[in-house]
Order: sequence, then structure tokens, then C-alpha cells
Amino acid sequence: AMRSGIFRERRLRVLAVCAGNCVISITSTCLYYAELRHLEAYPFFTIQLNTVNAVLISFIALAKLRLCRLDGWSRERGLDVSLCACADPPAVQAAPLSPRMWVAIAALSALQTTMEIVSIPRIGNDDWPPVLQQAVVPLTFAMSTAILRASYTRVQMLGAALVVVSVLPGFLSQFFGGRRSGFDPMWAGVFLLARVPQALYNVLAEGGLQQRQECSWIFWATLVTQALAVPFSLFFSVSAELARGGPSAVWRLFLDDFGGGLECVFRAAGGEHCATAWHVVLLYSIPGALYTISAFQVVQYASATTYFLLVAFQLPIQDLVLSLPQFSGSLAAKLSPALGASALLVGAGLALYGLGSEAAAGPTQDDGERPP
Repeated sequence: AMRSGIFRERRLRVLAVCAGNCVISITSTCLYYAELRHLEAYPFFTIQLNTVNAVLISFIALAKLRLCRLDGWSRERGLDVSLCACADPPAVQAAPLSPRMWVAIAALSALQTTMEIVSIPRIGNDDWPPVLQQAVVPLTFAMSTAILRASYTRVQMLGAALVVVSVLPGFLSQFFGGRRSGFDPMWAGVFLLARVPQALYNVLAEGGLQQRQECSWIFWATLVTQALAVPFSLFFSVSAELARGGPSAVWRLFLDDFGGGLECVFRAAGGEHCATAWHVVLLYSIPGALYTISAFQVVQYASATTYFLLVAFQLPIQDLVLSLPQFSGSLAAKLSPALGASALLVGAGLALYGLGSEAAAGPTQDDGERPP
């Protein structure tokens, strides 16, 4: 009975984390498009700005958790239901983070982001990236099996396959229904290659967090990886521009992208949208940082595979929301009824995957184990 209760508690916790991730991801994506509308001429600057912001917010959260650990600090101020409720007890000791692993995670994350920034505008159609993105699901299955020795039931495999296949109708119907504007296989290949570092760093993060269930570890993971991602992103950005256009392209990167972005946000100079750029940057700051924190939380309590299936579920919903011009203006998507059908089918696939996970775990499993 006690183990059954532990299993139910763990299941409710995973469901709550996954639901929270959906809300945070969809909200932050809509606000990111609003930010991109103002800063679309400065993509590398925008990535660095958002990365630094995630570092600052995770540092502030960890500082508050540190204060919460002081005897009586949260009780005296009645803050037990706030962030202090997540503070680790002072006696809890966990194994230290592996520096090499988190450096690798930061480098892989920065590489993926750079490859996406370079490739997405050149693929030729905005409906292809969500379709190509689904390649990360079988990659994650393979990597988690090879690296973490995870095993999956047939029901889980069937649910994941339904999720991947269900994304296709909503976006391909728009592609063949009038939004077609071209397709460049070379840049599509670059985008597909970016799924490799994306899957690998999430599987590595799962391996690093699976034995650390205290929620403070997700803030540490965010702080370390995002802080290291700043120099890595700069290195990959310079390398990409150097390969594309030589030293002159690197000069334009610093002068036009980084310099222009600074002028736009902090001096409201450089374009028609720059007058309110600081406003959208502030509006996105907290949801943007929570997006990274929530992703690590899903990986911590569930798995990297679950995270990517959630991403697939969110794609058609995000496209429906982004059809509203107030979020993305000229970047707004065209509303398609097929997206609603895709969302329902992806939801069914997620439910099937969840049933397979429960069957794999079972209520008699030890508390330290969890399904993939």
C-alpha cells in the first residue's frame, strides 16, 4: 500500500510538471515571437540577451533558496508556499555535478541554437521545421537506450510513433495548401543535423538529474549550462559567419547584429519597432527563463523522450495561437483546421505513451526508479 501511494504521488507530480511545461512553453513561445518581431534583424544578439537573462533569473532563484535554508527563515516570514517550499533540507547531500558533462551540455545546446538560427530562415518555408523537428524523437529513443540503458514497451513505442506521425498533417496541409514558398534541401539538412546535439544534450541532462530529485538542481542546471552557453554561442556564431562570408561577415556580425541589437534595446534606435523593444524584452524575460527551467524539470522527473513528445503536442497549439496577429504581427501563421486534428491525435499519442510508462513502472517499483 505504501509503495502504491508513492507511485500515485510520483505520477501526479510528473503530470503536474508536464502540464506546467505545456503552459510555460506555449506562453513563452508566443512572447518570444513578439520579441522576435521587434528584434528579428538581430538574431544572435537576441539569443545572447535571453541566455544572460536566464543566468540572472536562475542565480536569483538559487540565492533565495539559499536564504530559505537558513533555520527559521521561511517560517518566520510565512513563505513556505513560495519558492522556499522547494528548498532542500540542510541535511540533504547529493553527488556533485560532473563539470565535463555540463560543459558538454552547454556546448551542444549552443551548437543546436546556432545551427537553427542559420538554417531556419533559409529552408524556404516555415512549415518544414516543425515537421523536421520530429526526427529528434527516434534519436532520443536510440540515445537514451544506448547511454542510459533505458527500455521501452511496445505501447510506449506505439504512442511515440502516433505523436510523430500526427504532427505531419497539420503542417503539411498548410504547405500544400498555399503557404508553399520553396524548399532548400541543404539548409533542411543542417536543421536535421541540429537534432543530434539537441537529443544528446537532453539525454545527458536526464542522466545528470535523474538521481537528484530536489528541485533546486534544475536551477543549478539552468545556471551552469546557460552561463557556459554564452561563450559557446559566441564562438559558434563567429564560426558560422566566418564560414559563410569570411572576416567581413564577422565584422558585420558584431557591428550590425550585436551593436545594432544593443542600440535597439537600450537606446530605442535602429528601426520602427525599437521604441518598444525594451518592453517586449522585459515581458519575455521571466517566461523565457522559466522555459529552460521547466524543460530541465520535465527531464528530471520524467525523461528526455517525454519532453520531446510534449514539444510535439505543443506545436499545433502554438501554431493556432500564433495565428493571432497580436503575438507575431507579420510573422503570424495562417489558421488551419488540420492543426486542431493534429493536436487531438498528438494528445492521444501522449496518453498512450503515458499508459505504457505506467505499465513499465508499476506500483511495486522502488521509489528510486522511474519509467523512461
